[in-house]
Amino acid sequence: MGSQVSLDIPRLYTALAEWMACVSLAISAGCAAKKQRFALQSALYLVLHGLFMYATGKVPVVLWIPCMIMAFAGMLLFLHAVWPRDLKHAAYYALRAFLAAEFAASLEWQLQTVLLGNTGHPAAACLFMLTVYTATFALIAFGSGVLAQVSGLPERLRFPDRSWREVFSAAMIVVAAFVLANISFVLPSTPFSAEDLKSIHILRTMTDAVGLAILHAYESRIGELSAEREAERMNAILASQYESYRSYQDTIDLIHFKYHDLKHQLAALRSTADGGERERCLDELEDQLDEYRPQKDTGNQVLNTLLEGKSGIMRRNGIELTCVADGQLLSRLHVTDICSIFGNALDNAIESAALAEDPQMRYVHLLVTSKKHFLVIDVRNYCRERVEIRDGLPVRDRGKDARFHGYGTRSIQCAVQKYGGTLTFSCEDHEFEMRVLIPLAAKADGD
Repeated sequence: MGSQVSLDIPRLYTALAEWMACVSLAISAGCAAKKQRFALQSALYLVLHGLFMYATGKVPVVLWIPCMIMAFAGMLLFLHAVWPRDLKHAAYYALRAFLAAEFAASLEWQLQTVLLGNTGHPAAACLFMLTVYTATFALIAFGSGVLAQVSGLPERLRFPDRSWREVFSAAMIVVAAFVLANISFVLPSTPFSAEDLKSIHILRTMTDAVGLAILHAYESRIGELSAEREAERMNAILASQYESYRSYQDTIDLIHFKYHDLKHQLAALRSTADGGERERCLDELEDQLDEYRPQKDTGNQVLNTLLEGKSGIMRRNGIELTCVADGQLLSRLHVTDICSIFGNALDNAIESAALAEDPQMRYVHLLVTSKKHFLVIDVRNYCRERVEIRDGLPVRDRGKDARFHGYGTRSIQCAVQKYGGTLTFSCEDHEFEMRVLIPLAAKADGD
């Protein structure tokens, strides 16, 4: 054992375990939507990885670690190809798949030697291997989902983007588990090594299992912290929208008072004015005052306040607002939820429409109506850049600050879900649309 390494597990079995670990992870993350392309990529990776593992079945000790690193690199490249996120994202989940494959391969060998021995038929051994691998990776995927549910994590946080710090921490866990699991094959005389082959493989299986459990516990804790940070940010956004509404209300009340007061004063001045110059000045003043006249009454005071509060921003950016709204349909929605839905939706629409180079394309369309016992809220605006819809929410590249955006749309989603509604986004022909459907009270009562 001093000059060569032979793990007594067929290298093709190990290659298949690593392939299945990557494929099962990619499928559970929803990467197999393009079935034909995914199947071709998976088949190509299986062939190349199998050939590499077979060719390096018995290598000197000095080359064994580099070969394992190359095998891991193959897993990373495959996941990066089928899961086109950033490199650190692929690296993190490649580490997870590598440790899962090590555990599956070790468990299968141990069960096979105990249950079938060395006299089993090759076909039976192969069938047994496939059964153990399939059951192992299915249980790992199922266990990850259950752990996420128990921890209260949203579905979209099961496979979030990872930081390099998290990748480094996961690498330390995987490397430690791998070294402790395989040290007996390379250095049989250390205090952490087992002596006989049976003990070696028991140690290997148990160490990989513990390493996998630690990695999942680490993921769960990171997910809980992410969920807590997200909740804090969404609550901050909700509070900000509500405070904006209160501020709008105070300001608009004052504007309405001044508007009516000045209209009366202008009428009085005009009736006593002499000379064309004064008449011209009064006309200009009245035109400026008309910009602050009360907007159309939608039937809902909260929506009226939000629209008038945003109207100044839209005027400054040359954005035309078209509003057809039956505000009475919003009567069952709480004030804070109306602020969250319309405040965030209008902020996003204004931000996007203001980027239009053509003034004719600076528009925001707002529709609030009912259809088949559903409240329908539809917001449309011009969108210059391409918007990707990921996990049901829009994702735009905002450079270095991308991680701190998107909480507004999630706040809308939480508000809509409180009433059993659905939120959808679409972007076609440079027009972005947000559509909300909420069951009306008649629908909920069984009408």
